[in-house]
Amino acid sequence: MNNTLYIIRDTKVVEATNIKNRDFFKYQKGFTLIELLVVIAIIGMLSAIVFVSLKDSRARSRDAKRLTDVQSISQALSIYQNSEQRYPIYDGEITGSDALSVALQSYKFIAGMPLDPLNDGEYKYTYVSVDGKSYVLSFCQETDSVQRLHQGCGNEIVP
Repeated sequence: MNNTLYIIRDTKVVEATNIKNRDFFKYQKGFTLIELLVVIAIIGMLSAIVFVSLKDSRARSRDAKRLTDVQSISQALSIYQNSEQRYPIYDGEITGSDALSVALQSYKFIAGMPLDPLNDGEYKYTYVSVDGKSYVLSFCQETDSVQRLHQGCGNEIVP
């Protein structure tokens, strides 16, 4: 077995038998600690920017879904009103198993009652109709990205 070390220097293969040729490996440079820390800091800043951007776009997406959901509920309520000559009488949160949801689903006016994408805390849909002549469908928005609606609660759909 041959233990001779060969290196390529100036397009020539040189046998690394003497000290001068072996010194070639001592001066190979790597990255310094400072360079590595700078790269890590840059990657950290870029990932933070991307994370904040994604968080904002997710909130806007949930807001768009909320608007679509309440429009679907409103359309189902209009069909119910045309069929029954009144709106369902109910006052409370829409949970999917509440009286309003059961009424709309039993008549097949809506396939499944949509719930808020977060569906916790203040982010719930609420419905109020005490006389069956009119109703108020309320919901909250995380951003003000949808026209005619504002950030926070108090957004309402009425017939």
